[in-house]
Parts: sequence; structure tokens; C-alpha cells
Amino acid sequence: MRKKGMLFLLFLLLLLPSREAMAVGVRLSDSAGLLTTQEASVAEKNLNYIVERYDVSVRLFTSDSIGKKDDYKAYVEKQRKKDKDKNLLLLFVSTKKNEEICFIKADGTAKENLTEKRLSRVEREVERNLLKADYKEAVHVLSGQLLEKMGTKPVFDAFVFRSMLHFILCVFLTIGGLYLLLRRPDLKKAPSEVPYLSEKYSTLLGTLDHFSHTSVKAVKKKKPPKKKKGEQEEDEFSELGDD
Repeated sequence: MRKKGMLFLLFLLLLLPSREAMAVGVRLSDSAGLLTTQEASVAEKNLNYIVERYDVSVRLFTSDSIGKKDDYKAYVEKQRKKDKDKNLLLLFVSTKKNEEICFIKADGTAKENLTEKRLSRVEREVERNLLKADYKEAVHVLSGQLLEKMGTKPVFDAFVFRSMLHFILCVFLTIGGLYLLLRRPDLKKAPSEVPYLSEKYSTLLGTLDHFSHTSVKAVKKKKPPKKKKGEQEEDEFSELGDD
């Protein structure tokens, strides 16, 4: 009986996932209560895209009591050590009044494309939404921006690449506009004031193809022959009536 019990426990232990397998995923700890159940579910789904695509763990912690004047970095570091994951993306959001902050800590593979400069930009954008108390948008921006930044190299943040992208976009829009303009059906129609023969009645006149091989020469008008002097005098007298 005891052996059967031991085998059963061993079987259950084999079914349980390892600590490493459990670590990879998303965990939300909303101490500030800034998200509803539905919003938390949507945020978890968005953060799962990062987990599935880049195989990193994501932890989101919120607080309404830890702000800028507090040692929030020590709090984040404590959470990071507690997790013990090499590939970790830890997000901290504070809704403390007048001390709203967003802080991101990346470790391992999560740190490859998330430079300090990039993270600072994301943090500032999230904080702007926190100041407006738009917490749903703040979390949406946080997950969306991180997913975008992790998929592109930092070199593409350079101004030259952004300007080139805008230039190419403007060229394509201009070409597309001209193409649509030239293809407008009303430009192909003959103007109403220009007369033309319809195919229905043109058969009555026949075709003009038999003139295509005919050369036309101008005919000079013949001048009347000059009259002699005697004939001219007779004509003048003939015009006078008989007395």
C-alpha cells in the first residue's frame, strides 16, 4: 500500500512543470487597482505576445504608495531577485498622486534591443498617460511600445531612417494620387460640345478608306484669252444701245 502511494506521488511530481517552465510567462500584480478584471485580461494577453515571440518572462507591478520620493528602484530590484529569471522584463507603474512613474528593468535576452535610451522614451510616454489618469491607455502603450522596440534594432531609431521612411511614403502617396487622377473615367469621355458621328449612322456615309491611296493635286484656274484691240472696240460699241 505504501509503495503504491509513493508511486502515485512520484507520478504527480512528474506532471508538475519545472520552475523554469513556470517562470516563462506573464504575471500581473495590480496593488494600485488601476485595471478592471477585463482590462487586466487584455493587458495580460498583450504582454503574452512578448513572451511567445521572445521567450522572456514579463512581470507587471503597480503601486499607489511607492512614488518618486521613495526608493522604487530598490523595490523593483527586490522583485527581480525574487523571480530569479535570467530573461526577465520587469515593469513597475506607480499611480501615487503627483509622483506617477513608470520604470522598466530588462535582463538577459530582453535587454538586447531595449537600450536605456529606448526604455526612457517608453517610460516618459507611459507617464504622460498616468498624469491624465488614463491607466488603460498607459498599460496599452507600455505593452505595445515594448513589443515594437524588441522587434527592431536600435540603429533604426536614427533620424535618417525615420526621414527616409517619410520620404518614401510621400513618394508612394503622390504616385498613387496621380495614378487615380489620370484614371478618372470623366477625363476619358469626349467633350459634349465637340460634334462627332456615332457608329450607328456612320454607315450611311460609307467609309473613306478608298481615299487613302489617292493623291490630290490642285487645279489651276485658266485665265481667259486676251482679246485683240479691234475685238475689244467692237465689244465696247456693242454695249451701247441703238439710237
